[in-house]
Amino acid sequence: MLYALGASSIIVLLSNTTQGTELFNKLQATDILFTTASDLWEPFILYSFVAIVFFLFYHKLSGIAKELLFFSLLALTVTSSVQLAGVLVVFVLLIVPAFLSLMQKKFAPLAFSWVIGSCIIILALILSYQLDLPTGYTIVFIASLIGVLSALIKGDKKTK
Repeated sequence: MLYALGASSIIVLLSNTTQGTELFNKLQATDILFTTASDLWEPFILYSFVAIVFFLFYHKLSGIAKELLFFSLLALTVTSSVQLAGVLVVFVLLIVPAFLSLMQKKFAPLAFSWVIGSCIIILALILSYQLDLPTGYTIVFIASLIGVLSALIKGDKKTK
């Protein structure tokens, strides 16, 4: 999360300079605003297939077979997602909501991850639009910042 926070903060800070974004354009966070509806059909079909396979077979397996199925399906979805959004965006949207859900004990972890991940994306999109910032990097920055601050706040409470 610290790496993603640092990398995205560089882009956010340099986004309004003449050559700042160009210099860091290759840092692997695509501007997801340029994803078209036609770009989403292939991932939609893939994710539907992954969901069906997961729900049909995952609970029936155990041990190494269960792990192999999970990580194979994860590899398929991550590879497809990286092509659309970039490595950093996919990374923070996989890690931060799960991390935050594991830090809390009040709500069901999966539902909490979905809700908090959606809230992070919506907040980042609004900030990106309002402040005229690159969308992909703003998502990475906001998600990383929330994750790091949550860890610091939660960690601070444990030491008292």
